[in-house]
Amino acid sequence: MEEIEKRKYEIAFILKTEEATVISRFLEERGFTILTENHLEKVQLAYPIKKENYAYFGYLHFEGEPAAIKNLKADLKLNPEVLRYLIIARLFGKKDFKKSEPAESVEPKGKLSLSPEPVLTNEALEKKIEEILK
Repeated sequence: MEEIEKRKYEIAFILKTEEATVISRFLEERGFTILTENHLEKVQLAYPIKKENYAYFGYLHFEGEPAAIKNLKADLKLNPEVLRYLIIARLFGKKDFKKSEPAESVEPKGKLSLSPEPVLTNEALEKKIEEILK
């Protein structure tokens, strides 16, 4: 039999309650493997969602078959505890799930001048005008 290649995903979600097991249960029922989980954080919403002003935000990384994502989305959409969610496919390199290091500073190629050109006095300006008119 040919084995279907598993992909890595990240899900961010906003829940009504502090029960993150809702998401974990859906993932495990669909055959996904949870790789990392974070703790939920209570946040004030910018606008009410389903009459809720506060909710619990969390995210986790998981791995599984792409075909099962459709069923997972349907389950999450129908669950009243899940206010919002976003699932993205991730491409991870050698540093899976680690904080990235700050980028190295890049020096500009050309010479940039941030200071304005020197201001001409009235006498110098009149002199330039006379030169131009000659």
